[in-house]
Amino acid sequence: MVLDIIIAAIGLLMIFFIPGFTFIRALFPRKEDLDPEYGLLYQIALGMAMSIVLTILVGIFLASLGTNPATGKGYFDAPYLWVSLITISCVFFFVGWYRGGYPILGKVHPSLLRYPKVSIAGKVRREDMNRYIELTGKKEVLMKRLKDTERRILLADMKMKDHYESLRARTISEIEVIEKEINALMHGNEPEVRRDYDK
Repeated sequence: MVLDIIIAAIGLLMIFFIPGFTFIRALFPRKEDLDPEYGLLYQIALGMAMSIVLTILVGIFLASLGTNPATGKGYFDAPYLWVSLITISCVFFFVGWYRGGYPILGKVHPSLLRYPKVSIAGKVRREDMNRYIELTGKKEVLMKRLKDTERRILLADMKMKDHYESLRARTISEIEVIEKEINALMHGNEPEVRRDYDK
């Protein structure tokens, strides 16, 4: 019973998510390639849609192979479908990794770390790339916090409004500090700014 549920869950992931997501990651290794703020959400949504498309295309391909002489049946069968979807998912995953779409693998082993080839790659020194990625991640978090704070300012009463306006000012200040350090990295300078946001 439990094994059947696990197999069914994996099967749903293989049909509705994994092949398409790895395909989208291979095409757009950086989530910022799709959208600066909601890039990951776009990757997931497009991945789900592309998984369905890829499954249909694989099914059409298997059905077009005719009859298997050994079994007398067609190739559009569960084992062949599983093998096909797993194979293309592995190929797309490898391409996505090669293009730098999975920097988190660097935590598994340093040799697995690859950076996406983006316009800043030629501007930021190789040894500064980790710091650049870390800073852009922090900036993204702060931008979301700023957006949320501005929404809360509109909804808050007078007492809480002062608190949120103070939080907004601090957040803007932290974003400016991060942007200065990012600019310093992109121009090959040693950043000379404080790093309160690292605390």
